Amino acid sequence: MASWLLSNTWPTLPTLVMFPVLVIMYVRLAHQEERDALAAFGEVYARYVATTPSFLPRLRRVAPRETWLEPTRDFKAKYHR
Repeated sequence: MASWLLSNTWPTLPTLVMFPVLVIMYVRLAHQEERDALAAFGEVYARYVATTPSFLPRLRRVAPRETWLEPTRDFKAKYHR
């Protein structure tokens, strides 16, 4: 009985152990990438972060349409080709 239980559940045990580790690593990576993007894009990215959720989508619109981001001329010239 014990051998059957171990043979049928052993792939699940590492998954249960690794899940929180992977979630923590992913969240840390996301925060690091957010800092990098803020350093690269500055104020434009800061305004984007203020109106966009990090991980889970919002069910309602937070900002009125007139405050949505419009790329500046400098941003368009540098990043849109």
